[in-house]
Amino acid sequence: MDRLLVMTPTISPDTGWGRYSKAVVAGLRDHYEVDVRTDLPDPLPLRSSPVSVLRAARRIRRAIDDVDAVFSLVAYPYSLIAYLATRCSDVPYFVSCHGTYAVEPLHSKHRLPARLALSQAAAAFCVSTFTADCIRSATALQNLVTVPNGVTPVDDPPTPFSIDHRVLLTVGAFKPRKGQHLSAEAFVRIADEEPDVDYHLVGSGSDTEYADGVRNIVRENGLSDRVHFEGKVSDDVLERWYATAEAFVLTPQYINHHFEGFGLVYLEANRHGVPVVGTFGTGAEDAIADGVSGKCTRPNPDAVASGLREVLQSSQQFSEGAQRWAGSHTWTRTVETMVSVIDRHLADGFTQ
Repeated sequence: MDRLLVMTPTISPDTGWGRYSKAVVAGLRDHYEVDVRTDLPDPLPLRSSPVSVLRAARRIRRAIDDVDAVFSLVAYPYSLIAYLATRCSDVPYFVSCHGTYAVEPLHSKHRLPARLALSQAAAAFCVSTFTADCIRSATALQNLVTVPNGVTPVDDPPTPFSIDHRVLLTVGAFKPRKGQHLSAEAFVRIADEEPDVDYHLVGSGSDTEYADGVRNIVRENGLSDRVHFEGKVSDDVLERWYATAEAFVLTPQYINHHFEGFGLVYLEANRHGVPVVGTFGTGAEDAIADGVSGKCTRPNPDAVASGLREVLQSSQQFSEGAQRWAGSHTWTRTVETMVSVIDRHLADGFTQ
């Protein structure tokens, strides 16, 4: 069995990186002997420390004699570590590319090493066509492979919360590119038409300046009693929110190369039969089957409000399509696509 060294900041499911890494690593272990390295510095601060990047590369270099390939589950600067660690060896490396974290470095002061590290990878797995297009427009690379995220089927449905209203749900850390200000403005537009719907927002960062701005939108429109900031919750509680929701909304925007690379939360809602509303111009285009699992709209309050009206008024009609769409996006399918590419490179041999 081939041996794979996997680099990731975490496999803890309380972050998007962690949920992705945990699922992919579990799938890879059905095909390879996998050594998971979570002992490297966090990618974001690591970008500002070239010395730390070199040290990390030396650590990985010492381990590659015992592996057949290296797989970084995040892009820059882990991709650079993989490049430096495998340089002048016959060990190929692969990189997963997630939205902002893959694209923004290509337009920053890090653009030269970031582009080099992606260009020398045996393959770069992009979580969406949108992410791949953004990378390709900056680099014209030919080694990009689009591999959408997946979800785990719900085998034991959680108990919904006992709530006296219908629930519109958002899940995501509070930050401008997630677009909670846009979804709040959209809810303002439909609140009078849907008096039995309350809006619940789950996610970290509810104490930030950006979250305060979202609260101001709610307060200025007299809706503080119908919009609830739930903060960060446990996985079990999050699943109960999905099970309770009538509809889901996340309205990300592309801001200075910061954007939602895919939007795993759309599929997480869909697997509970919850229709979703997202926005064009982001990875949500790949995560949502427009008109089937929900609606993808232009990123403005009126368009989002129109999408919300449609899914709230026809949530039962969308529910079956949402579950079917989520069922076609399993982690097994995601990993098998990666494995087919990795195995081809291992069989053909690789020279960097």
